[in-house]
Amino acid sequence: MTASPSKQAKISVDASGLAVSVADQDYIITLDSKDMVGLAVELLNRAQKLYVQEKEKEAAERRATTTAL
Repeated sequence: MTASPSKQAKISVDASGLAVSVADQDYIITLDSKDMVGLAVELLNRAQKLYVQEKEKEAAERRATTTAL
């Protein structure tokens, strides 16, 4: 899946926060350590959810293949 240039976003992270670029506009978001920890936890939770969804999809595909045989 390729996004058009106007719909692409870039995110950079450093010790002081985030820099977000959307459609050639730059936004600086300053985060304190509590915010950074909260963001990290949220990203981890979402990544875990996506991982579980992918594994469930793979298992369903295997069951469908086994059933078809």
